[in-house]
Amino acid sequence: MSRAPIIGITCGKTNAADKPDRVGVSPEYTRALEAAGALCVLLPPGDDRPAAINAVLERLDGLLVPGGADVDPSFYDEERLPEVARTDPVRDNFELKVIRAAVERGMPILGICRGQQAINVALGGTLYQDLDAQGAARARHQSEHGPQLDRLVHSVEIEPGSRFSRAAGTRVRVNSRHHQAVKEVAPGLHVTATGPDGVIEGLETDDGRVVAVQCHPEARPDLAWARQLFRDFVLAAKRG
Repeated sequence: MSRAPIIGITCGKTNAADKPDRVGVSPEYTRALEAAGALCVLLPPGDDRPAAINAVLERLDGLLVPGGADVDPSFYDEERLPEVARTDPVRDNFELKVIRAAVERGMPILGICRGQQAINVALGGTLYQDLDAQGAARARHQSEHGPQLDRLVHSVEIEPGSRFSRAAGTRVRVNSRHHQAVKEVAPGLHVTATGPDGVIEGLETDDGRVVAVQCHPEARPDLAWARQLFRDFVLAAKRG
């Protein structure tokens, strides 16, 4: 019997600013991966030396980069706008290095929400620091009912033949909660999905080893395409 693939999940602070530091991820991510047949290991910010990062990655079959705080604009050489929310530069520094090392190894990577943005920055792209302030959004990208992630907010058009389309088809409604998004796409990535206003909702590498989406499939396990996205990722990790 073949072993379950081991997926590393980067993570950051989960506590309020006035509380002692705690790191972690929403349990929806681990539930989605486990339901797809994987084992999970959390990767908190730590030793960021190349040798240390590669020693960790050698023990993994895939990398998931989840949602979280805004990526600090200093990591894509921009001055911070007032609309940028809480950031975690320690996480950013570690996570971006892990992403680059994983890409160099050809490891399967799945990015979700902030994860898509972090992958783009790690590989040389930039972000809209705030979609509304920078005039990039003409559609709602967060539920009008608050921070819930269970509501389907808008549709996305998906590139036929992409990894995303294999799970979801060429058009699907998605849940959404973000005020930042990819601006300049990093070299080596291409756009696989866009929202009704043209905001980038999906990125992939040409070989499909890196797949990223702006929505939150982990929060809607009732949707067949969301479950399939995780199954496809875990299968890619299993194949190596």
